[in-house]
Amino acid sequence: MTSRTDDTFRRLVVHGCGHLAWVRWQEAEDRKVGRWNDRMDVGSGVEISLGEVVDRAWGWLPATKPPPLRAEIHHGEGEAAPLVPAWSELAALQAQGCTREMSGSGVLVTPDIWRESPQGRQLLSAWNASGWHWTSMEQVLELRFGKGVRLAVPTGLWVRIRHGRRRVTVPNGAEAALALQMTEPVLERLLGAVEGSLASRWWKEEHDLSGWFVRQRISRLLAQALHLGASSVDLGEGGKALFAFSGPEARETFADLANLRVAVDLPAPPANWWRQASKAGFLHPSPGQRGRFEAKWEESETVLVEHPPEELEEQAEFKSLKDHLQFNSLPYRSEDPANLLQAWDLATDLEKWLARTLAEDEERRQAAGPKVVPDEEEADSNGSGGESRTLAELPPAPIGDPLEGEFDPQIFRLDTPHRRSGVQIRRVDDEHRELQATLREPEPGEILYEVEEELTHGTVIRIDYHPQTLRGRGA
Repeated sequence: MTSRTDDTFRRLVVHGCGHLAWVRWQEAEDRKVGRWNDRMDVGSGVEISLGEVVDRAWGWLPATKPPPLRAEIHHGEGEAAPLVPAWSELAALQAQGCTREMSGSGVLVTPDIWRESPQGRQLLSAWNASGWHWTSMEQVLELRFGKGVRLAVPTGLWVRIRHGRRRVTVPNGAEAALALQMTEPVLERLLGAVEGSLASRWWKEEHDLSGWFVRQRISRLLAQALHLGASSVDLGEGGKALFAFSGPEARETFADLANLRVAVDLPAPPANWWRQASKAGFLHPSPGQRGRFEAKWEESETVLVEHPPEELEEQAEFKSLKDHLQFNSLPYRSEDPANLLQAWDLATDLEKWLARTLAEDEERRQAAGPKVVPDEEEADSNGSGGESRTLAELPPAPIGDPLEGEFDPQIFRLDTPHRRSGVQIRRVDDEHRELQATLREPEPGEILYEVEEELTHGTVIRIDYHPQTLRGRGA
């Protein structure tokens, strides 16, 4: 593994900004900077953004229901559905390719939240195996601009926003939001067009392996059509399949899915979307998160981490947060991710941490064989209708910081099984005001709540919750 003290070549790659920014230098005067597209060709000219796939796990969407889906299923012939490598293999191909291009390893910078989902950890593991050290993008940005600054980092359809202790991943504009909202109904319509047993087999056998592909493909095709102002779009036009599969056998088994196409009527994207999305309660938290997203853009400057447009071959595919800030003359500044040179001094080796957490991911996957059925009260409260969920549909289990043993007065532990939707944390004072908190799960069954509001010494907190039991049912 390359040593951090080796100054012969310094190499830096910043991942999670739509493109990968790279910096390589031998002397201070000999600094080279470039960009690589985050998208990888998985076959038949179909490209997938790894960063968007990881960010989707934490994405917040509008709490309102999407417009009614008007779509027509038809069959098409064309190129064979592509075969996608396992996610860990895809991440390894990217890491190895970048290492070759850089003539060695160095320091990788990614969003901190990427450590908190299985796909994110597998991506980090691939770079670690190629000899790269790691540091958090947020840590570097806060070192540059201070902890109170609002950070906004776009990754294609998503934008990650961090302000103080609050961090959210939200759609990057009205077109992205509508496309992401429509993705699941379109996927369900496609699966509903084949025999029920075949659809059930896809959920059981193929969803975890290639479901991320079809979701991103649908979302991107919808977003591109909305950006062009189209009133309808034929997904799969041109002979390219919407589905991909994990191997030749799966492609043969699900041949009926591979031939499906769908024509979708497109409603108009909502006007003033960022004004609505910035209001508390408009966006619904992703699974595993709690609280409300609210942004008062005019009250403080936003640091928008983005690549210089003149250095990219392609321009924005849809209206984004930057358009909103510019149009409304809201305070912001742009920061080139290639300037995050402090990452070299903050880098750490994740090898031991990854070995432990990936082993825990595997244990969690094996232990989740039987489906879990929430009790009726919780099913009614979260809208699940009592349906069982597989591990792939459950929220990723967040983890703590690699630095263990530090006391944090903002974090409370609940060891008793309980309904997560029924937890209330209040100040015990004259106001008895409810505090917003983010749910975290460092270990299976270990439930933590991180209070967003800064707590001062001597603050008394009351936590109300409802105990819960789960009933297991065989798959």
